[in-house]
Amino acid sequence: MYRTLEIFGVIFYYSFLIDRFLLPTYQDFGIRKYTWVEIILSIFENAIIGLLILICSFFLVLHSTQNLFAELLRFGDRLFYKDWWTCTSFSEYFRNWNIVVYDWLYTYIYKDMYEVVLPRNKTMAKITVFVVSAVVHEWILIYMFKFFFPACFIHFLFGGAILSFIKAPKTTILNILFWYGLAFGSGSLVSLYSLEHYARTNAPVENSTLKDFLLPRWLTCDCIER
Repeated sequence: MYRTLEIFGVIFYYSFLIDRFLLPTYQDFGIRKYTWVEIILSIFENAIIGLLILICSFFLVLHSTQNLFAELLRFGDRLFYKDWWTCTSFSEYFRNWNIVVYDWLYTYIYKDMYEVVLPRNKTMAKITVFVVSAVVHEWILIYMFKFFFPACFIHFLFGGAILSFIKAPKTTILNILFWYGLAFGSGSLVSLYSLEHYARTNAPVENSTLKDFLLPRWLTCDCIER
């Protein structure tokens, strides 16, 4: 019962964040023209909102939902995540954020690449893991939003993969910088997907083609002042 209340509480908080902060900022995109300054400032302003949405997603999926089913099924091993909030590098963060998915990727993707496909090549094994993870995340978002906008894929592949090769010591200042990076990354993704959603909603294309499906509408709909 307690886990169920947590789930409904997080869903309500999602709704509050979106209605209070994202809708007023982006709902007119495609109806009136925005300036680049306005867009860039909104991305920075929504950094904390993106971070709150990320934390809510973590709490909803990796804590409340998984613990709910673990309790219902009496599943004993409940190590679904580690203390990712104390991380000082994204390499450590990706290992601690989601233990269930990390273990699966390590066992079935990383080890096969490292031991069989490209023996003893850690770099290619790690890149393959990020490619698979990025493709799956992008597929989920396409299914949810009903449009193709590979911001998450690019974020995973060119942001996460590159940053994962950087190792850092455990210091307070690096943990603070890690949180700033997490906030900016989450805020930029939330803002870009909001822009794309309202560009496709408020400035639809009649008889859209494959090109219209693949190209980002928020950049091609002439909704930004030059």
